[in-house]
Amino acid sequence: MVGRDVSARAIAAAAEAGLAVDAKAGLVVQSSAGVIKAATPTAEDILGLTLAQMLGRDSADPRWAAVDECGVALRPQDHPAMRAIETRSPVRKAVIGVHRPGRDPAGQHVWLLVDSVPLGPTGGAPTAVVSRFCIMTGQRAAELRLASSERLYRFLVQSAPDILAWQLPDTTFLWVSTAVRTLLGREPEELVGRTAYEFIHPDDVARARQIEHEP
Repeated sequence: MVGRDVSARAIAAAAEAGLAVDAKAGLVVQSSAGVIKAATPTAEDILGLTLAQMLGRDSADPRWAAVDECGVALRPQDHPAMRAIETRSPVRKAVIGVHRPGRDPAGQHVWLLVDSVPLGPTGGAPTAVVSRFCIMTGQRAAELRLASSERLYRFLVQSAPDILAWQLPDTTFLWVSTAVRTLLGREPEELVGRTAYEFIHPDDVARARQIEHEP
């Protein structure tokens, strides 16, 4: 019964704000301080949390690890709902990435399209804000997922303690990770375009070539 009442409050707030309500969109109502006060079952499904888990949170909760389209972490004031509160104006079609605790693999997000509308007396300070959001699909969503995966891959590679490299069959370096600075005292750019043999002592080159061609 409590869940139905809270959901009804979210739907009523969306209607007051002129936001369309449909089966694919989630609705969340927050106080002027950003605390979640109501949500619909679809919001629970999209965000991967139960109503009980969401109530009392705010959109800037670090467990959601929200980011913008470029993968930059959103500050509390950058979230669509808080921007709507601050500007006292609706925020339309904002794109954010949200990590769903216990549902998304580490470092991954679901991409949402968000509309946030402030609620309150005409001409006065907003007392609440209602947000409508849905999971993005299509080419733009695919582009965001790809870019996010590339950022995560790049982070993991650049953070690895060992040297990772992309080389041609003749050992020419095409790319080298930044660990080369710590382990060899060289910049990655110093190796690109050069073969591994150029960094081996001349007395050891013949043996290195022999090992390379051993079965």
